[in-house]
Amino acid sequence: MVQTIAHTIQVLDTLSPTLALTIPNDTMLYADAACVVDLETSSVGMASIVYSDACSGDGPVEGGASPCDLFFSEYAEGSSNNKYLELYNPTSTAIDLSNYSIQRYNNGGTSTGADITLAGTLAPGETFMITNSSLNSGWGIENDFPDGNSLTFYNGDDHLRLLKNGTPIDGIGVLGEDPGSSWPVGSGSTGEHTLVRNSDVTQGTIDWTVGATQWTVLAQNDYSDADQHTFTGTCGAAG
Repeated sequence: MVQTIAHTIQVLDTLSPTLALTIPNDTMLYADAACVVDLETSSVGMASIVYSDACSGDGPVEGGASPCDLFFSEYAEGSSNNKYLELYNPTSTAIDLSNYSIQRYNNGGTSTGADITLAGTLAPGETFMITNSSLNSGWGIENDFPDGNSLTFYNGDDHLRLLKNGTPIDGIGVLGEDPGSSWPVGSGSTGEHTLVRNSDVTQGTIDWTVGATQWTVLAQNDYSDADQHTFTGTCGAAG
């Protein structure tokens, strides 16, 4: 049984108050979109989660603009080493990429196979490409981050996640789950396909039951949409 309980926490002390909550190990806990505290169930025993006065608890206004943040906008699991990841900045301000990192987990494992902190600045409405060093040069895709090469040695059964200041904000696949060869996505899968994020997506999710529905599936080695992204969403405050 899944039970959803929503709480609003108002902190009146203006100094530096914190509120420590102890939750069962099967609880998935979210704060508002501007201050995501924990996106995964606790793994062992009890978990202590701290809300600070930096979290407003308000979230987006109903019917208003959605919060936005950096997210995976394209994923290619091509033949041989024809693999790349694309990130997109949907916000109206430049994003400091040094606050973000990407991790790869192989074959259902829970230890990182690669963990890379990004660098540079991404302008509003721009994409950021991370390609395998052996990507087909005839595709004409510029690699914006050569230091990220190790991230691109993935297959369809490897979990990828984007983190902001150490907190997961987007993912492909499920951490700790070995799906066999790939996870299903629409008419295709994370294996031997190119996935393009739907244009109305404004921020990532690591809930794969949601994330798996947010992609348009292209054939393997279809790079026609690489290094560009169509965005039709409306952004509120950055996440």
